[in-house]
Amino acid sequence: MREVIKRYELDDNLTMKKMDKSEFIRLRETEEWPTIRYYYSKELCDSIEVQIMICPWEHILHDEFDDKKDIQIYDCFNERIFEPFYDEERDYPFVNDLIKEYNNTMDSLVEKGIFKPKKLDKPKKLLKVI
Repeated sequence: MREVIKRYELDDNLTMKKMDKSEFIRLRETEEWPTIRYYYSKELCDSIEVQIMICPWEHILHDEFDDKKDIQIYDCFNERIFEPFYDEERDYPFVNDLIKEYNNTMDSLVEKGIFKPKKLDKPKKLLKVI
């Protein structure tokens, strides 16, 4: 059975100070990106990394952080997004191990006050028609 990929959103009390103290790297402002950005990268297993980009001011002003867009699972060896991670039909040990590592890594960032678990709407129960 395939592991569940947990979902995350930015912590309500996220500060730049917390990000500076964590493993995020503050990127310099450029002409293309005139605001401060933070980048995080960590190898999960076998050259597969989790890569996160956070632009604090955008997310504070517009609440635009999307864990499916701003967090990527990247295959460094093949230099592309690691598609099997996102494909729910792929259910084999390597992907399950990768999902476990991802969830552990993200949970550690929850403990540091960067993220919080995302509250997902539960599906409504269907009424049985007699």
